[in-house]
Amino acid sequence: MTEHYMANPAICLPGLRLAHRKGLKSADLLSDMALPESLIKGLLAGKISANLEPHDFLNTTQQLQFSRNLQACFDDPTIGLTIGNSSNFADLGILGLTMLSAPSLRQAIHVGVLYAHIGGTLSHIQCAERGKKLAIQITAPELEPQLQRYIIEEQFAAFVSYIREMLHRYSSSNSIFERISFSFPEPAYSARYRDFFACPIGFNESKNECWINSQLLPLAVAYTNADSFARCSRLCQHALDTLRQKDAIILQLQSWLTSLPRAFPKLDEGAAHLGIGSRALRRRLEELGTNFTRLIAETKVDQAKYFLEKKDLSVQDISELLGYSEVTNFRRAFKSWTGMSPKDYREKNRNQITIPTPYLRP
Repeated sequence: MTEHYMANPAICLPGLRLAHRKGLKSADLLSDMALPESLIKGLLAGKISANLEPHDFLNTTQQLQFSRNLQACFDDPTIGLTIGNSSNFADLGILGLTMLSAPSLRQAIHVGVLYAHIGGTLSHIQCAERGKKLAIQITAPELEPQLQRYIIEEQFAAFVSYIREMLHRYSSSNSIFERISFSFPEPAYSARYRDFFACPIGFNESKNECWINSQLLPLAVAYTNADSFARCSRLCQHALDTLRQKDAIILQLQSWLTSLPRAFPKLDEGAAHLGIGSRALRRRLEELGTNFTRLIAETKVDQAKYFLEKKDLSVQDISELLGYSEVTNFRRAFKSWTGMSPKDYREKNRNQITIPTPYLRP
């Protein structure tokens, strides 16, 4: 299924600050995101309230639209690296404080990965260890190649920024990473990668991962404090639990819709399934930045991805299985969500292992 991540709008601030410095219209970065006027004003002023209302959090669709806006406004293929490099702990809130107070860089990385979603990441992030070595692995959502590459670049560049900040702006001839690998082909601007990461880099590899310089892992971070680390970790867990509660209604609806592959049920039916009123359901989905029609479309596309990857069915057959009256309607819906046609998606992803949703993992 398409994961839904509710993110603090502070994740937009690095891009907005950069646009301001470049003399670009910051408001253009917030276009087509359906944000409340009060939140737009706060973001443009660089001020985010500590007590956000549910409708002020960014949903997955809004986060992706912001990333697309960044690419369109800057017209710079390396903008992901630039935005990631300008990331700082002040924009991460309680997660940033937790990492900065960890006993060591290794523990800071582990807690950062554990609670990554309260920091607004769209990717599935996990740690891999080999002896005393530690790698961070990223699985980005299945999107159009340019946007998927942006998300991965921005995330890895942000890791560099965060680690330098945790280690008192660590500066050395040694790289932050021992090695980094990308699952996508080498881009035309790969020289920028080598300048930025200053370590061996591989492309067209099986994983997106960076191996942290093992000499840095035992080092104490900037504001190491055992009591603060324990308190902040508890607050991170509470924040993650809150995000899970916000998304619970969406997950319930998606599970129900998946059990009705040929149907396009109405809002009233979804409300009856949940045992709540139609108005209450509509209002709740609006607070989460989505609506019932969008959830149906997303669920259909998720099911289509499964059939295209795992089953020997024609596009026509899949269209009929999912209840579309015309195959052209199915093709149009699929491309609007994935950026590629069903045929192109199948050629790229046939028989790949689907990564399970990380959202409900502790």
